[in-house]
Amino acid sequence: PPFEPPVWLHWFLLIGAGLGGLVAALGNAASKGSKAARVAFGVGLAGASLVLGFLGLFFLFVWFGTDHEAGKGNENIFVCAPFAWALIGGGIALARGKTASIPRTAKIAAAGAALAVLGLVVKVLPWFDQFNWWFLAMFIPPWVAAAWALRKLASMPAPAPPPVATKKAKAKKVGPQAA
Repeated sequence: PPFEPPVWLHWFLLIGAGLGGLVAALGNAASKGSKAARVAFGVGLAGASLVLGFLGLFFLFVWFGTDHEAGKGNENIFVCAPFAWALIGGGIALARGKTASIPRTAKIAAAGAALAVLGLVVKVLPWFDQFNWWFLAMFIPPWVAAAWALRKLASMPAPAPPPVATKKAKAKKVGPQAA
């Protein structure tokens, strides 16, 4: 048997880069008007936020609500932000084509991306010694891509409201039809 465990970091980085690329591509296509990309991006954002938010809350519970030694100070909280649940509604609204919440959703995603990158930056400090490079490699790219895509969507002009039918147009519809 080998004396060292296998190195999986490159695979996790590859998965993270793939997920980040997919998120960025969907967000970019959504910003260009693709309805399918907008729906996929919104549903994916809501689903990922549900999972990440649950994991973040679980990590907090184990950290503060139990005496479990391995759970104390779990640094995966940086990439599994408990406030990710705040993105669920924004993802659903985006999938439904509602644009009013995009700027707020973009700010929350930017906070999640910043927290994930902070998780990488603090690794230079001696008291952040958990071996969680795999999770950082896998989760930072999608967080950054989601923040970028939502910022791009938030900077788009709001769609014009549908035209309002005038009294004349309504009267034409109601009147007798010429044969």
